[in-house]
Amino acid sequence: MKFVSIVMGSKSDYDVMKSCSETLESFGVSYELIVSSAHRSPARTVKYIKDAEAKGAQCFIAAAGMAAHLAGVLASKTIKPIIGVPMSASALGGIDALLSTVQMPAGMPVATVAIGKAGAINSAYLAMQILALDNKELSIKLQEDRISKAINRRSSLSGITNSYRLIHSEADFLPGLIVDKYGDNLVVSFTTAGMDNFKGVIIEILIELLKGWIVFKTTALSFGRTSFFKEQKNNRSAIWVELVASSSGV
Repeated sequence: MKFVSIVMGSKSDYDVMKSCSETLESFGVSYELIVSSAHRSPARTVKYIKDAEAKGAQCFIAAAGMAAHLAGVLASKTIKPIIGVPMSASALGGIDALLSTVQMPAGMPVATVAIGKAGAINSAYLAMQILALDNKELSIKLQEDRISKAINRRSSLSGITNSYRLIHSEADFLPGLIVDKYGDNLVVSFTTAGMDNFKGVIIEILIELLKGWIVFKTTALSFGRTSFFKEQKNNRSAIWVELVASSSGV
């Protein structure tokens, strides 16, 4: 069984790393979580790496503070991907752990994320992105999660002064096309879920034309973010786009 291994240097790290395990659980991803220190129980740590690989561990997440050698030890004993999460466990606020985790020698990589809770959550996402390379179902779940976050962000902008909807298309060919203006942000989004492949290709062309039209029709334009997601499933195309642009001329 394929799973993600989470190794913590101390049981006190769980208060932060539970965000990692909860994130994995929310996507239905199997994981194993243990406490094993690179300093206090080095032999046990090395043995666990071999045992976890034999059981199906696809990547390891190592959480440690202060000297934070745990991720490096794991990296030295396996060629599976290692993700390091620096813990804030000293007067330095986790900077010591961050530097210890990220400063690996060439050829011994550790993918180091942020200090604390944000890093714990991102370590789960990074692990899932690794698993999703050969897991289409998980890949789709991650795409849907990204889309959901973008939609929630757009909803959070609705309270901004000078916000209104410029376009809301109900046409059969492109239902649900929405162009919203939130302050200085222009947001374009639509979905082609259920359309056949030919229409999906046409929509991709329209996306590029739409981007060009916005650049042409606005002044002092700055793209804050462009998100593009496409899913191919059961011979149907599903495309969701959010184009965020800032311009006083919009």
